[in-house]
Amino acid sequence: MRQSSSSEFKLKAASMVLDEGQPVTEVCASLDIGPTAQPSS
Repeated sequence: MRQSSSSEFKLKAASMVLDEGQPVTEVCASLDIGPTAQPSS
């Protein structure tokens, strides 16, 4: 079943990548987000 995330959670994840420069894979792992949540390259 697909899980929905709050806007606040999404902003936190985006901030970790964009503002803090953390790799998407590390942010996904730290927030327990599956690899399918990552944007395609």
